[in-house]
Amino acid sequence: MEVQTSEQTPKSQSRRGLNFSAFEDEMLCKAWLETEKDPVVLSNQLKQAYWDRVVDTYNQLMGSLTIRTTTSLMSRWSTIQKSVGDFCGFLTQLETSQNSLTTLEWINEAKRVYHTVYGQPFKFENCWNLLKGTPKWEEYCSAKGNTKKAKSALNVDITTSGLGASSTPTTPSPTPSTPSSAPFELDVDPISLDAPCKERVIRRKVENERKNDECGQYMAKVDEANIVLKNFLSAFDARLQKSEEIALRELQLKEQKMLERKIEKEQKIMDMDLSSMPPMRRDYYLARQKEILARWTASGQFGGSNEGHSGLQSEENSGGGTV
Repeated sequence: MEVQTSEQTPKSQSRRGLNFSAFEDEMLCKAWLETEKDPVVLSNQLKQAYWDRVVDTYNQLMGSLTIRTTTSLMSRWSTIQKSVGDFCGFLTQLETSQNSLTTLEWINEAKRVYHTVYGQPFKFENCWNLLKGTPKWEEYCSAKGNTKKAKSALNVDITTSGLGASSTPTTPSPTPSTPSSAPFELDVDPISLDAPCKERVIRRKVENERKNDECGQYMAKVDEANIVLKNFLSAFDARLQKSEEIALRELQLKEQKMLERKIEKEQKIMDMDLSSMPPMRRDYYLARQKEILARWTASGQFGGSNEGHSGLQSEENSGGGTV
């Protein structure tokens, strides 16, 4: 396997090395955690020796995948520790000021704050998962004064009155081209907010207020739509009830007409003269007349002409209706 290096030839030294992968970042964090150092402040010479040991550990973890130089790893660690430190600071602010949130909500909110402040997403969550809670990282953050500065940043982020009363900013670190810009010497306050950051916080608050106003307007429109829908449903129910009443009346009229036609037919049968009919036909209509007469009597609507009734009685008296 061909070994890749960030600086293989004099020609390649004038160009940037290969971008770090997420796996390389994790191996760098593990190498930093596994490499012991004296707790006292180290001289530049001892710092270089310490980072040489970090690089050795890193290359052992990586195997022959990619070989990185000390300068490259120190620069990458500077980026990681600054970004992870800032994220830890924002997370500390949220855990202190919003106890009602869950751990996952704290993390997501810290990511949102990080993106709002720096204009880019937090890209080192895998490194944060490796570093958080480790004694060396906690000791490193404590040595940088993160605890006190977190409280200061919390006050700045919660109350706008603290924006103008911030402490005097520290002297900016030298440019990356100078030797003193080595990541180990980078004294960056991970969670304190300098003037540009404060302006971003203010803009974020203004943006949140704007979003709240938009949310209020949206809810007002939703309430208005609910009122319109409620009125529509009420009118629809009224029309539906009216339609049902009309349908019921039409059904009643239809049943009434059917009953009238039935009574009319039965009345014709009752008015028939059976004396001139053939025997079989006379017997049939005589039975029908008896059936109709019994039903009318039971329902209280006894009717029919005297002629039909007289014909029925005359047939019964003469015995012609027997089968």
